[in-house]
Amino acid sequence: MKNFNWQFVLAIIASLISVLLVVELVQSGTALNMDQTGLDMEAYRSSVHDVLTSMTRNDLLLVPIAWILAAFVGAMVGSVITRDRRRQIFFVVALFTLSAAVMFMLMFQPPSWVWIAVIFIFPSSLLGSRLIRRVPAKR
Repeated sequence: MKNFNWQFVLAIIASLISVLLVVELVQSGTALNMDQTGLDMEAYRSSVHDVLTSMTRNDLLLVPIAWILAAFVGAMVGSVITRDRRRQIFFVVALFTLSAAVMFMLMFQPPSWVWIAVIFIFPSSLLGSRLIRRVPAKR
């Protein structure tokens, strides 16, 4: 445990929390922000599917924008905490955000253009991690 990097673990945890917060903040203004208390999963799934089919294109556009923005902010937060492992942070954040997006899309079946928009999660996460400067090597 001598070489264990707690800073990297903290960076991953902070990145994933920031991803969840950004998605929740962006989607809080849409019709997808429904009260989930007292519903079983099938009733919730059918109600979200009904909401997705009745949403306008502009409201539905916020769903992939939330994921893309969350990947950007999550990678940026992780890169600020641990600047020497930006590539690993980018990869963890991009995979987490992509897996959450794919699970959502498999569960609720949005239009096909939402699937195409998810491709931009990886470049967004890469850009977020690259905007933070690297720490110079210690001499």
